Order: sequence, then C-alpha cells, then structure tokens
Amino acid sequence: MNRQMMKRLLFTIWLCLLTAMTVTAQTQQGYVKTLGRPGKKGVALSGVTVRVKGEHNAVVSKPDGTFSLMMSGKKNGHPYILQQVQKNGYELNEKDVIGRQYAFSTTVPLTLVMASTSQLQADKQRIENNAYNAAEKSYKDKMAKLEKQLSEKYITAERYRAEIQELQDHFERYQSLIESLADHYAHTDYDVLTEKEAEVNQLIEAGELEKAKALIHTLFDPTCALKRNQEAMARLDQTIAAAQGVIDQANADMAAVLKQQEKDAEYLYQLYTIALARFDNEKASQYIQTRAELDPTNVEWQLDAGHYIHDYKADYQSAIRYFERGLAQARAQYGEQSAQVATCYSWIGIAVFTATSDYDQALDYFYKVRDIREKVLGEDHQETAQSWANIGLMLGYQGQYDQALKILLKALPVLERDLGAGQEYTITLQNNIGLIYQKQGNVNKALSYFLKCLASNEQLFGKEHFKTGLTHNNLGSTYKDLGNYVKALKHHLTALGIFQNAFGENHPLTAMSMNNLAVVYDLLNQRDKALEYYHKAVGVLEHIHGAAHANTALGYQNLGMAYEEGGNHNKAIEFYAKAVSAYGQLYGYEHENTIMALLNIGNAYLALENLTEALRYYNRALQGLEKLSGPYDSLSRSLRDQIREIESLTRY
Repeated sequence: MNRQMMKRLLFTIWLCLLTAMTVTAQTQQGYVKTLGRPGKKGVALSGVTVRVKGEHNAVVSKPDGTFSLMMSGKKNGHPYILQQVQKNGYELNEKDVIGRQYAFSTTVPLTLVMASTSQLQADKQRIENNAYNAAEKSYKDKMAKLEKQLSEKYITAERYRAEIQELQDHFERYQSLIESLADHYAHTDYDVLTEKEAEVNQLIEAGELEKAKALIHTLFDPTCALKRNQEAMARLDQTIAAAQGVIDQANADMAAVLKQQEKDAEYLYQLYTIALARFDNEKASQYIQTRAELDPTNVEWQLDAGHYIHDYKADYQSAIRYFERGLAQARAQYGEQSAQVATCYSWIGIAVFTATSDYDQALDYFYKVRDIREKVLGEDHQETAQSWANIGLMLGYQGQYDQALKILLKALPVLERDLGAGQEYTITLQNNIGLIYQKQGNVNKALSYFLKCLASNEQLFGKEHFKTGLTHNNLGSTYKDLGNYVKALKHHLTALGIFQNAFGENHPLTAMSMNNLAVVYDLLNQRDKALEYYHKAVGVLEHIHGAAHANTALGYQNLGMAYEEGGNHNKAIEFYAKAVSAYGQLYGYEHENTIMALLNIGNAYLALENLTEALRYYNRALQGLEKLSGPYDSLSRSLRDQIREIESLTRY
C-alpha cells in the first residue's frame, strides 16, 4: 500500500545535433531579455554567452542585451542551430531553443528570453501551492455533494463508491501533474500577452479557476478551434494553388494562421488546466487532444496528450499512438540521435510497462534513452543521470534490488549537484533508495535516507503537506522494523493527522495510515487499539472501494489475523472468509492471495480442533496451489504432508 515506491522520473530537455555549412561569414543580430512577469516587464540581459553549432563564434551579450553572431556562408533563409545560451543563475525560458532550427536573417534579429532560476523556482512553488489548494477545495466540495446525495438517497451506495473512487483517482493523478502545470505557467512571458491574456494567466496562477474559465470563454470558443484551424489551412492550400502571384499573401496568411494556432493552443492548454483542477475528465481530454490535433507535427503537444491519456484515461494503446506520432516527428525534425527522440522513447517505455508489465521491453526503450543522452550530453550530465535513475527504478520493480540500488546511487550525486538536494525529484530519488535499502533489510541505512527526506519535504512543502505525511509513514514503517514501536507509533500518528487534515476520513492514504497504526498497536500488545484501527481502516476501504477490492481484502486479512492472535478464531474466520470472497472475485482461486486466505481459514479451524473444516479449506488451498506453482513446489509438498497428518487423526 505504500504509494511512494518506484515513482517514474521522467525528465525532458530539448537538444539536437545537425551538420552546419561552412563558406563565407555573415552576421546574425540578436537580443537577450529577461522573462516578463506580472507587473514586471522583461529587461535587457547582459553577460549571456551565445554560440552557434559548428562555428567557433561564442559571443557575450552587451549591457543593452544585444549580440552579433558571425556565421560562415549563410544567406537569408538558411538554417542554423544554437549550441549554447548560458548565464549563471539564469536558464532559457523555452527549452527547445537549443537544437531548434532558426532561419538566418540579415534584417530580423534573434530574440532570446532567459529566466532567473531562483525566480522560476519561487513562481513554480507559488503556483503549485495555489493549484493544490484550488484542487483540494474542489475535491472537498465534490465529496460533500456526494455525501449529501447519498444521505438523501439521490444515488445508490454502489454509485456513491464508484463516484468517490473516480474522484480520488482523479485528484491523485492531478497532483502528479501539478508540477508540470506550474512549470508551464511559471515560464509564461507576460511581455508578449495582451491585457486579457495576462489576466487569464494571473487568475490561473492564483488558483481562481472559475474566473479564468469565464474570461477565456469571452476570448475563445474551444468547440470551433480545430474546425477554424482546418478551414484556414484548407483556404491557404487553395490560395497557394490558385496562382504563384499570391504566394506572398498566402505566406502572410500562413504566419497569421500559425500565430492564431499558437494562441488557440495556449487557450486549450489553459482550459485543460482548469478542467484538471475541477476533476472534469472528459473536458480535459477534449482540450488536450484538440490541442494535439491542431498541429500533429508539434512533438510537445503529442507528448502532452499521450501523457494525459496514459495517466487519466489508462488508455495505453491510444497513449502509445500519440507518443509514436511524437517520435516520428522528432526523428524527422531533429534526427535519431537527439534528446527529443530520447524523450519519446521514455514515454513509450513507460506506457509499454504500464500496459503490459513487460519489463524487458520497457528496459529496451530506457537503454535507448541512456545511449542517446550519453552520446549527445555526456555521461556526467543530469539528463543522462536521470535516464540511469529510470533504469534503476525499472530494475527495482523487477525485484533486482542490488542492481537497482547501484544505479540509483550512481544517479543521486549528479541530481544533487545539478538540481539541488532539496528539490522534489531529488527527494523522491532519495526516498526510493531508502525503500530499496528497507527491502534489502538494511533498515538503518533506510532510516538515514527517510530522515533526510523528512527534513527536505518539511522545508520544501511544509509540515502539513501530504508528501511530508508519506515520509512520516515510511519512517514509522522503518522504526517498526527496528523494533522501536514507540517512535513508529509517533510517526504513524503524525501521518494520520496530516492525511485526515488534507483529505478527510474517506481517503486511501487515511485508511493506509489507520492500518499501519493498528499494526504498531498490535506489536505494543494494545489489542483493543489495534482492533479499533483495523476496523476503522476496513470501514474506510469498504466506503471507498466496496468489498471486492484488493485493499479492502488486505484489510480483511489483517483483521482476521488480529482476531486470531487474540484467540478469537471464529471472528478470524469471518474476516478471512470475506478476504477469500474478495480475492476470488478479483483474481480467481488459483492466485497466491486467495490461496493464503484459504490457508488462514484452515489454520483457524485447526486451532478450533474442527478437523473436518480445516481439511476442507486446506484441500481447496492445495488445489489452487498445485495449479499455481505445481505439485512439486515445496509449499505444495508441505501442505500435502499436513493434510495427510490431519486425515490420519480423523481416522481415530
């Protein structure tokens, strides 16, 4: 039930390698400015190093932000590619500037926008907090509405559970996308926005989603964006075909259409953002897929659509189609040995894994990503390290803990150096390393990593954030393994308080925390408290999922074991039977979980000296076990021996 284990790290950076031409030198003028933000115009930026690929021509921008690039053999319209744009404390606002193909011009200057790294981090954190608060309010409002509908019998209990499950799934998935949404809006250059467009962005950044949605609809109709774009493109095709004499006008029209296309795409992305926060799955799907269809050659738009369909719709084959479309365009535009292609391979690999659990095929894709990034960026680059981290996580899923740990520990120092030790992705990697140490039985090492994560999460998110709560949960589990049940209890109580405050009673994390508290109370021989929290956890799980769910079944198993350890074998049988029913519906009777629940019932009947019922359940378990593992499996042989021994007793 630990949701933190093996979280994917997907990192993207846009880079491309192309061959430059060499003849006589020409000059491309340029200008570097800072990112415009609400109430603060961008200004000229000096001291920026700019270099074109294939030329020994690094230049530095002047105090007025201008620079001049000398390029060999260029004529107006010839392509060139930037290899470096760098200034300490700043980063390019658009990630695909490096590797993008520009058209050389002796008259039109190249404008580059850079953002202060510290300002970006502050803006992202502010936007993430606002987005989380808005989503949490929407979540609680919808929960309250469903509770009222259930109490007034407007909906059935079954419909209520389904709605609650869908709402919680959507809320959790939205949380996973908050960072990418915040990154998008933190990079918005307000200098190029109209007054109304700036107002829309500010409303979204502040979490005032209803106002933003209303304002967007006064500027833009999402239902006609794709049609308008297609009709405009069709008119352009007709215009170009009609006569060579109107090509100049057609080119101007094309520029206008493409400009409108960019605006339409941004409006669709804004509406998509709002729909996500309001848990409107259908609208979000419509907006992000329409955006992708506006320009099927835009790699980023294809990946965004595939990402959404993968995480929210769980339609993995459709997601793979978007990723493969992006891959085809990335190959055509940037070449096979490019980070854009590597990014597409990453997404395809994770989609293949989630669709089929085919670790080998997924690893093939991740190894391709690593090979490209090592060639393009070098072995000591953070993107290469991130590729290694994904490989390590996949090996961890396979249970290859030693190899996974070796790789994750190789990636960690590079990420700490380039991203910082206290950033979200680095913290996640530290957490996963701790979990693998815990799986290996190196509990003290796991503890040291979890304590680091706790300090970092508290500093980054605050003491009441759910991610801080998850770290408390992991610390509680670790202290339990160390036998320090008092400390384990303290951390699990803290985690429960955070989850209850963040999500309320009826949430999977709240139920998980209640269950973990019960385990510790059981170890402290406080059986009444243990039973109280086991029952609370099961009650929440039944409320959320119903009886036929894996988490609920696990809760039944835990309750059964708690009653059995207390000597109440009849009560234990009652809950074991519920677990058998749930697992049987979910997996059938030849699954290890169902078999173990049957064995538990047999053990309880044996303790009651009801040999007939014990034999009946042992034989049912043996039948499933032999089909699952074969008749010569050690557990099958042991169970047959036990059955023979009991049968011998029934003859006397």
